[in-house]
Amino acid sequence: MIEISKSGKKVDPGRPRVNLNLGPHPVTIPAENVGPYLRRHGYTMEND
Repeated sequence: MIEISKSGKKVDPGRPRVNLNLGPHPVTIPAENVGPYLRRHGYTMEND
């Protein structure tokens, strides 16, 4: 099964992906995009 990223590009199957279930539309994005994605949508990530 090929997963499609939110931008419509095919996701490289070798990269870790993260499911974000934050609202009405869950998305699956590459792990390295989680921080920028959250910041773009107004979330902040705390580093402890």
